[in-house]
Amino acid sequence: MLSTMRNICSTLLLVLLVTTFANAASGKQQSLPPRAQILLSKISPLLQKQQYARAAALIVERQSSCPLAQATRGKGYHHAEVYFALGNCYLLNTQYQLAERAYREAVTTDPEHTHAWLNLAKTYYELEQYLAAADCFSHGYASEESKNPEVLYYAAASLLMAEKPGKAVQVFEKLFATHADAIRDPWRENYVHALLAINKNRKALPQIRLLTEHYTGEKQIKWQEILLHQYLQLEMIKEAHSYAHFLTESAPQVEKWWKTLAHIQLNMDRGMNALASLVIYSYLTEPDYKESKLIADLCMQEGIPIKAEPLYRRWLEQKNDAKLLHRLVMAQYQLGKIEEALKTLGSYQSLVTTEGLLMLKGELHYRLDQFHEAETAFKQAALTHESREGQAWLMAGYAAMQKRQLSDSRNAFTKAATFPSQKKAALVALNHLNNNQVPN
Repeated sequence: MLSTMRNICSTLLLVLLVTTFANAASGKQQSLPPRAQILLSKISPLLQKQQYARAAALIVERQSSCPLAQATRGKGYHHAEVYFALGNCYLLNTQYQLAERAYREAVTTDPEHTHAWLNLAKTYYELEQYLAAADCFSHGYASEESKNPEVLYYAAASLLMAEKPGKAVQVFEKLFATHADAIRDPWRENYVHALLAINKNRKALPQIRLLTEHYTGEKQIKWQEILLHQYLQLEMIKEAHSYAHFLTESAPQVEKWWKTLAHIQLNMDRGMNALASLVIYSYLTEPDYKESKLIADLCMQEGIPIKAEPLYRRWLEQKNDAKLLHRLVMAQYQLGKIEEALKTLGSYQSLVTTEGLLMLKGELHYRLDQFHEAETAFKQAALTHESREGQAWLMAGYAAMQKRQLSDSRNAFTKAATFPSQKKAALVALNHLNNNQVPN
């Protein structure tokens, strides 16, 4: 925004200076006091040669011969037009403090001097006094007969730069109400920024929608993203879903729309739809780790482990992560590849220390009637992890029972019975043992 304002103010200043220094033939020039007319005529050739310092020195010299006082203000060498010309010389020579004093004297003498107000605003901008610049733009707009909407916009934009978004919104609303037919899209952009800064997000939506329709290319995509973000931030999920659908249909080659649509569908508990969107996304670009993992997780959730397995395997080889190992082994388990699942666990033995993996290892051995290995895994889980200790002892008891090691089985069930969630099953199992009802 700073860059935009710099270009605007520079252009504005150039127009005003050309207008001012061309006033020699205007009717207004004829109404000047003789001394002022003569002085401005003398500095005109210097200005044309861009000898701004010499022109300023000549004005100061003449003013020094007749010091400023209440009796001389607005007259002769102290006329508002002379101070305006002096301010322009200083401004073009980047002597902003001196320019500010000259312009301030011009508007004090002539409060209706529109160009002096506007160039004073430019000066304050260069001094990074944006609040003062906004005030001067407002005075310039008020004093101007034609009511140029650009000047009102500069006032609003300066307030935004001064970090006064609330005041900026007030001026923007006046601008939009008074000059509805003159509004430009860059003005809408800053109006939106001001509204968002004071948490008027919902009020900004109509302007954001217009920007998405008026712009093309990268700028359009930027505002489409902003609109989607605002829908989600305002919890307008249906609107977000509908708009994301529209974007995927109107620009199916833009991968970010598919990704956004997928996340919206996940928020709506539409897992299969989200998976379909992410699959299309993966065709358009190479998913990163988180994206690929999400696709695999959704495949598991939707009962498609055959699609999840290669994704988990690929990332496990790179990440060497226990959670990925657990997901890969679960995918193989669901596919009925129990021996392959155990082989995978064996390949990453150093990771098989978490409660989940130890319990899963025990269950896989149990399914293959490898009860000794199953009991060992369940006991390891019970002895090293507390959160599922009761379940681990219960399963160790079942494994020992299958091996006919009744003493070990009874000991495991007794420990499992001390946990409320396993107490009932453990007592039933102990009753079977006590009644010699051991399965064949």
